Amino acid sequence: MSSDTSKENFSQNFYDIYDQMIRCNVRGQRWSDGLIYFVSLGDQEVKCPVNAPFNLFGLAGSMVFLGLARRQPIRGAIDIAWGMELYEGELYGAVVAKAYELESNVAKYPRIVVSDRVIEYLHIYKDIPGDDKYSEFNRKLAYMCIKMLTKDVDGYIMISYLGKSFRDYKTKGLHKELYNKALQFIQEEYERHRGERNSKLSFRYSHLNSYFLAHPLED
Repeated sequence: MSSDTSKENFSQNFYDIYDQMIRCNVRGQRWSDGLIYFVSLGDQEVKCPVNAPFNLFGLAGSMVFLGLARRQPIRGAIDIAWGMELYEGELYGAVVAKAYELESNVAKYPRIVVSDRVIEYLHIYKDIPGDDKYSEFNRKLAYMCIKMLTKDVDGYIMISYLGKSFRDYKTKGLHKELYNKALQFIQEEYERHRGERNSKLSFRYSHLNSYFLAHPLED
C-alpha cells in the first residue's frame, strides 16, 4: 500500500473526487496557555471523515516534536465526544472536558495521548466495506493513522512522532534537524533536573531520552 496521497498521483479524471477526498475543516481555539484544534466527524458534506484524525495526528505530533526542538515542550491529547460551537471557533461540550482530562492526568510529559475511542473509530474505518474511491481512501487513511501510533510504557497509546510512518507521512526532510535539536534539549534538561534532584522532571526527561535513543536516525 503506497503512502503517497498527493494529487499528482491521481489522473485528471479523478481531480474532483480527490478534492472531495482530502476535504477537512480543522478549526482552532486558544485560551490562556492552551490550544484546541477540533473538527466535526459528523459533517455530511465530508466524504472521507478519517481525514480529521489523520490531519490532527500530523498537526499534534509535529507540534510536540517542533516544541522540543525549539525548547518549548508541550503535551496534549486527542479524543472523540460530543461538542458544539456556541460561537464560531468556540467549542463547548464533553469533548473539551475529556481531552483536557486525558492531557492533564495522563499525558504529563511532552507527548500526544490518543484515547481508546479514537482507536475504535480508526478500526471501524480500517475495515469499512465498499469498493468506491471514498471507502478505499477512508480505509487507507485509517491504516496510515494506526501506523503513526505506538503504546507507551504506561499502556496508553500515543502518537509516535519519531516512528518511520510519521516521518514518511509528515516530517520527511525536516526530521533529522528536528531530531538533533530536540535530543540536545532533552539531554540538557535531564542533566539540569537531575542536578537539582527534581525527581518528577528528571524522570520525564529520562523517559523522553530513552524514546529518542530507541528511534535513532537512519543513515
